[in-house]
Amino acid sequence: MDSAIVIAGAGPVGLMLGAELRLHGIDVVIFEQRPAPAIESRGIGFTARAAEVFDARGVLTRFGKIEPGEQGHFGGVRIDFTKLTENHFGVRAVPQYRVERGLEERANELGARIRRGYTVLGYTEDDEGVTVTVDGPLGRFQHRSLYLVGCDGGRSLIRRLAGIDFPGTAPTRGMYLADIIGADVRPRYIGERVTNGMVMAARLDDGVDRITIHEDIAPPPDGPTPTFEELADTWLKLTGESIHHGRARWISSFTDSARQAEQYRKGRVLLVGDSAHIHLPAGAQGLSVGVQDAVNLGWKLAATVAGWAPPELLDTYHTERHPVGQRLLRNTRAQGLLYLAATEMDPLRQVLGEVVALPEPARLLAGMVSGLDVRYEVGDDDPLAGLRLADNPLVTADGRPTRVFELLRRGRGVLVVTGDDGSPATAAAGWGDRVDIVTGRWGATGAELPAAVLLRPDGHVVWTSRSTQPVQAALGRWFGAPAAEAAEAVEVPAAPAPAQPAAVAVPPQKITTFLAFRRDAEEAMNLYLSVFEDSHVIKVIRAREGEPGWVEGTLQHALFSLGGQQVMCINMPPAGARGNDHANWEALAFNPAMAMYVQCHSEQEIDRMFTALAEGGEVLMAPGTYGFSARFAWVTDRFGVSWRLNLSREPALR
Repeated sequence: MDSAIVIAGAGPVGLMLGAELRLHGIDVVIFEQRPAPAIESRGIGFTARAAEVFDARGVLTRFGKIEPGEQGHFGGVRIDFTKLTENHFGVRAVPQYRVERGLEERANELGARIRRGYTVLGYTEDDEGVTVTVDGPLGRFQHRSLYLVGCDGGRSLIRRLAGIDFPGTAPTRGMYLADIIGADVRPRYIGERVTNGMVMAARLDDGVDRITIHEDIAPPPDGPTPTFEELADTWLKLTGESIHHGRARWISSFTDSARQAEQYRKGRVLLVGDSAHIHLPAGAQGLSVGVQDAVNLGWKLAATVAGWAPPELLDTYHTERHPVGQRLLRNTRAQGLLYLAATEMDPLRQVLGEVVALPEPARLLAGMVSGLDVRYEVGDDDPLAGLRLADNPLVTADGRPTRVFELLRRGRGVLVVTGDDGSPATAAAGWGDRVDIVTGRWGATGAELPAAVLLRPDGHVVWTSRSTQPVQAALGRWFGAPAAEAAEAVEVPAAPAPAQPAAVAVPPQKITTFLAFRRDAEEAMNLYLSVFEDSHVIKVIRAREGEPGWVEGTLQHALFSLGGQQVMCINMPPAGARGNDHANWEALAFNPAMAMYVQCHSEQEIDRMFTALAEGGEVLMAPGTYGFSARFAWVTDRFGVSWRLNLSREPALR
């Protein structure tokens, strides 16, 4: 096998799933057809439950400034979340590209192999695995794995090739959305009904506003993307406010079409996120539900590959998440009617506004949108069974203060044992290779909690000390048979500290790619990635014009950090600047917009670089003839990108 798992798609869901699998040491490759991460806002927040999931994996702080929502609503009908016992507020104004950047950083740290510029074309399946056909920078090839997961969006190729039906409703209405700069739009975070339509606005990063426009009389989007002038005209007509003085960085559209895959698993193929369900984006539920799909599936798929999963464990991904998807489509369709229908819906909006002033209806709708009320059938009779456990504080037996979500950072099961009865911990000792056993006492907010609670890796309760079944039954159902060598263990191990993932091995003389580019140099960078083994590459990053870290032609060398990855850029120094006179740049056909510096650790690798890069291109100077040093040579590859090769074993840049 070339890998245990192939994931098609490196959006937030695919990246989250890749990181989940790597927490368990599963070899995973993520193929993404886009050459570089998205810079559009797309989604602009996530629900309370998604925030909990991110926190439980330690990635929430990677998304930059986190701003909780200030208003709760269902389809624009306001709900006072402050009157509810739990915090249902989601996170607002976090562009999806920040989420993707943080998740990609985490997946890379854990050792996931992310391949951008690689398009999955098809697959075949047999009893032993799947053979995936991929088109990459060096052409087509086949990749063998045990399972294939489609995280490739609403138009999923994986879903179509698997023959999985995608029934649902056709679009009846839609919206246009845009990221605009320089317009200073008044925020309308939950949307605002106006005469003949609905508008929404949210302030994002660096003076960017996301606007959303729905015009009651407009048909669903089905044609060319409108110009910014056309959107600005519609905004003016609906709101009386002009945004014509701004400019658009990105324009897109969506409809209220709602569809769901009939199967989330078919043989060795699984669907996650938008590949499994599409709907009107309401309440930031799209990305949020997809991420929860990934966290539900990740540990189950890892257990199946590792060989300790109970026979039916992988099938519970469909049986648990498909009903969640059904409910998602139902609530987003209802919200779409409330949000987007014209004045004939006003009486219902007014009545619903009175209804949600009551605590129980408010709790029902809030839980539906926030995801905090998701309950799985886990075969246990305790009132907490199947629900996620809130982030309660506790103090471990050795006096260390912690909380539930910190205990879940490793992606393993967790058995919390408080009080004087240590028998659950003793009984669970045989599962110590899959379940962390933590002894201690609940904090102040956990006074009503059971003395012992067993959590799955996704944070859902599957057993408590109030359950009628023994803890061994729940452990066997969700974590398989106990390890043979630990079956007779009676001592309770100390609560383990969160482990750091093992570093990816690299040779003593490391190969490092330094890259700065505009336009189409991404394909050239992927060519380089295809030349060497993964363990020989430390970090690779893309720095695009206009993004943080880009310096326009002012430095010969500049060290950047994007998404936790390091990149050394080499640009054309301006006339008179230090470094400009080091070589005859024009004679070398140096491309100031696209260049790469490569440090190699053997002559054989240099030969491979010359062969790969000069195919269809040009070797500009023979080794050892570069200007002021005998350590460099230049190649212009078939993409027109100039490469500077370090021919010595000494680091050229520090």
